[in-house]
Amino acid sequence: MTLRTTFSRTVLFAVIALVAHSVNAAPTITVWYGANQSFGQLGNPQTAINILGNVSDPNGIQSLSYTLNGGSPVNLSRGPDSRRLLRQGDFNIDIYTTALNNGTNTIVITARNNLNETSTETVTVQYTAGQVWPHNYSINWNSATSINSVAQVVDGHWTLQSGIVKPTYLGYDRIVAIGSTTWTDYEVTVPITMRGIDPGGFGFPGGSPGVGLLFRWTGHTDNPISGAQPKTGYLPFGAIAWYAWENNNPSGTPRLKLVGNNLNTMQEDFSGLTLSYNVTYIFKMRVETIPGQGGVYKFKVWQQGQPEPSTWRLQGQSALTDPQSGSPCLLSHHVDAEFGNVTITPLAYVNMGLKAFLEGPYNSSTATMRTDLQPVLPAVQPYTTSPWSYVGVETIATIPSGAVDWVLLELRTGTASSTRVATRAALIKSNGVIVELDGSSPVTFGGISAGNYYVVIRHRNHLPIMSASPLSLTTSASLYDFTMSQSQAYGVSPMKEIVSGVFGMIAGDANSTNIITASDANGVFVDLNATNYNANDANMNRLVTDADANVVFQNINRSGQLP
Repeated sequence: MTLRTTFSRTVLFAVIALVAHSVNAAPTITVWYGANQSFGQLGNPQTAINILGNVSDPNGIQSLSYTLNGGSPVNLSRGPDSRRLLRQGDFNIDIYTTALNNGTNTIVITARNNLNETSTETVTVQYTAGQVWPHNYSINWNSATSINSVAQVVDGHWTLQSGIVKPTYLGYDRIVAIGSTTWTDYEVTVPITMRGIDPGGFGFPGGSPGVGLLFRWTGHTDNPISGAQPKTGYLPFGAIAWYAWENNNPSGTPRLKLVGNNLNTMQEDFSGLTLSYNVTYIFKMRVETIPGQGGVYKFKVWQQGQPEPSTWRLQGQSALTDPQSGSPCLLSHHVDAEFGNVTITPLAYVNMGLKAFLEGPYNSSTATMRTDLQPVLPAVQPYTTSPWSYVGVETIATIPSGAVDWVLLELRTGTASSTRVATRAALIKSNGVIVELDGSSPVTFGGISAGNYYVVIRHRNHLPIMSASPLSLTTSASLYDFTMSQSQAYGVSPMKEIVSGVFGMIAGDANSTNIITASDANGVFVDLNATNYNANDANMNRLVTDADANVVFQNINRSGQLP
């Protein structure tokens, strides 16, 4: 009896100890796509990367944070938040690609429960900078080792199986991004099979379930929702083409829709066409730039195995103020949907490599331009006012390393301004190379066929220049270097030899009249000691001084040679 009692007590104490250990266990951190992840190996489909996962603890989570490469801790939100964080304990670490090292990055996630017990999980991120996503691109899910090896999961837990990808859990804006933020004109084809919808997807904030494609998107922002972690703003974007249910009406008739930026309806299909569950349909969408007008979006859907319709079912045009570039995304909003193999075909576009120096910030001792303006460079291109009156909305979330300032580019089929066929803003870096908004890619002009074009570079306080002759532009970028010789630019002495053998755009045209006069110098004196982003700051060191007036006087009466 005594032995049996002693044995029973021993078992009981062991059980109690096991339960106590279980109750007092530290939080469990699950990183959905593994402890080793790679980004940028193909290019960047958005301005950020996302490390996704879930944290849980029976005692409750007191805090969750992460560090990047040993930096300061950043607090993480935990789901549910009715938007990007779907389930209890879900988290989404959003990190701008500009904050990553080229190479190995270490992210340490730390969770603390209500008993002050902590757990850590380390994620090693290999980031490859400067890659340009191939324009002709396709995904065969059967041969993909992981989703992130061929695309980039932005939100949610996705499953890769049997030649398809699908959201594991149904929720708000489950997104997989593909391609590049610099893509302009392209066509995407993908088979989609719907299995059902999330009945909780109606009402605020989701509105209604829908599934399809999102075009010309560069990543989450603070518009129209600000201050969230992860960022929850979904604007701006080019257009969404999808099959969607009526807002706030579970029994409403779903239909094909084409929705533009700011959720403006471009066109809806009222023909009575309905798509069935468990049937595969081919979704095809394209966007094509119409120079001077904006992007034209087209959308068609047909059942797999049936002939492709010869005409587009829906069509709409965006404004010039809407995004003119961005990646395509697979989008499943509260829909149980399976996405098949993806085919992406580029439409007409040209790439160009350009190099030029601005005289003002040029440093002869380093043979580069200063980047003092970086902390105050505007996020949106600054050429909206006269004399440029450019309406493009090129925007950068984070200023790329090495950026000096914004420039405005033109393509002309002849020398006269009336032959201009395209305009866009870009960034000029300290080494003189002009790049896309990602800080590394060659500049792309969408909606422009390969051919011969004069290339114009404008800057807000330097005289403009144009290539001496038409450049042969194709989808492959070849570098045209204005800095090599005066003869690289059109006109009579259009540039200045800023040091021996190095030529640059002439500084001092602060009022942008295409001629440098005493009026430009007067502007400097009026703004003496002004700081930040000021056109009278001729040497671009972020402070208007007498030195800027000296730059103007050295170039007095010089005028631009641009026709």
